[in-house]
Amino acid sequence: NLPLSQMNKLDILEMSIVERLRYLLDKLIKQRNVIRDIKCKQCGSKVSKMSNLFSVAGAEGTSGAYVNEHGCIHQTITVKSVEDNNMLYFGGEETRDSWFPGYSWTIMCCYTCSGHLGWKFKRVCQSNAGEGTGPRIFWGLSGSNVTTGKSSPRRIFHRH
Repeated sequence: NLPLSQMNKLDILEMSIVERLRYLLDKLIKQRNVIRDIKCKQCGSKVSKMSNLFSVAGAEGTSGAYVNEHGCIHQTITVKSVEDNNMLYFGGEETRDSWFPGYSWTIMCCYTCSGHLGWKFKRVCQSNAGEGTGPRIFWGLSGSNVTTGKSSPRRIFHRH
């Protein structure tokens, strides 16, 4: 799974299969040796690195569409680490409605602008067969709130 913009995804739908494969191969070649930061879309604070992308066991790739209890769909990118000094966490660890069985979640926001960035997932179950074998902690980044390109900073309130 490549993290693609909405416009890139729409362009791909209009391509022939050969054009699509060439386009995706070109994207993969360009990203292979590039160290690129994942940043807050609102203020540009560093969140993680593209090299931290990984697939959670049972997921279909490094990103997926997940629906919360209110029916909102979140395109979520999973990473194995974040710039924790740039994060704020809200609420306690919640296991209800977790998208990843055996994991609790906590809301994660940007320290600089307080924009929602995603969720921190922490393994809570180790006793059942097949569970407890994934990472102890990982993060799900909201695809609509992070970027690998230049951000367009909005009004920012710095925390002291």
